[in-house]
Amino acid sequence: MVSQDFVSRRKHPRHNLRDAVRVIDKASGESIGSVANLSLEGLMLVHSEPLHADRIYQLCLTIAENVIADSDGRTHEVQLGVDCLWSSPAQSASASAYWSGCQIIDISEADFELIKKLISSVSK
Repeated sequence: MVSQDFVSRRKHPRHNLRDAVRVIDKASGESIGSVANLSLEGLMLVHSEPLHADRIYQLCLTIAENVIADSDGRTHEVQLGVDCLWSSPAQSASASAYWSGCQIIDISEADFELIKKLISSVSK
């Protein structure tokens, strides 16, 4: 459980995405799950295999074509480096799943602009 102290220290609010963004681990080329929520500084992933805390990951976020309002029917990809801060099993009786909180540590300006558009689209 995330403490209220930690939540109040966040500079940017988190926005729920409801499976709109799929995640690929660039090192393995495998799909590792989806983004549960996102802010300008980080994201929480939901996935079927645990990630390792205190490890750096290179991820590709695939944003569905209908999520960003001005996408012209295109799927967008965002490349970013993240530091996995924590990982824990999800409390689910129906399937084994894991939650992982990651801080964005490397992203291009163009991809950062896509993240801002994504957040703007889902917060309306």
